[in-house]
Amino acid sequence: MNPPQSYSNRIVFSLGGSIFYSKERGINHEFLTKFFDFIKNLKGYRGAIVVGGGPLAREFIEEGRKLGLTEYENDMLAIWETRKNATLVLHALKELLIYPKLLYNAEEASIAINQYEWLCSGGFFPGITTDAVAALVAESIGAAKIINISNVKYVYDRDPRKYSDAKIITTSTISEFLKIASRDDNRGAGENFVFDIFALKIANRSKIPIYFTDPDIPNIERIVKNLPHQGTVLTP
Repeated sequence: MNPPQSYSNRIVFSLGGSIFYSKERGINHEFLTKFFDFIKNLKGYRGAIVVGGGPLAREFIEEGRKLGLTEYENDMLAIWETRKNATLVLHALKELLIYPKLLYNAEEASIAINQYEWLCSGGFFPGITTDAVAALVAESIGAAKIINISNVKYVYDRDPRKYSDAKIITTSTISEFLKIASRDDNRGAGENFVFDIFALKIANRSKIPIYFTDPDIPNIERIVKNLPHQGTVLTP
């Protein structure tokens, strides 16, 4: 079977909601301004930026559970928070050749990428995370890589906040990492995943490597340009 078609200059950035906003500092203006400048100066590339919901989305979910909302309804609360965050990104990059509305499905992405350099998205529908949205969009546009940006540079074999013996993973195959990710994936609204197993399976079937890094813009640039960098890499 021939490998799926991909374009070396197409990239999907997945911005974790924890990078976008924290209870302590509010919106992370310092990172966002640096990231927007980076995208504006990233000549010769195109792709998508997918934005998570973060702590605000989880606050709404917690309140929703107290009020007796269903998991579907709580997921919808989180999706609207991701879309609010993504709308800020969309308008901040309006001077670029960017698709002028948020994506609502992957088919829309596959069409829009042929006319626009950049696309922007929050969540799609209940039951999947924005990790999965990033993977679906990457697959639909033929992206060469997914770059997941969160508040940690590496992923671990277990939650380092709970387990002092958690080990850093620098490289792994997606298939092997699936075993780790599957342990904690219960599909609850607002749940913190190591990485969404649905996203991993989508990336694996379309041979899309996934890179994990923190908000270090020079390091992100090195990942984009296939230069030596720090962080975790999962390969198909």
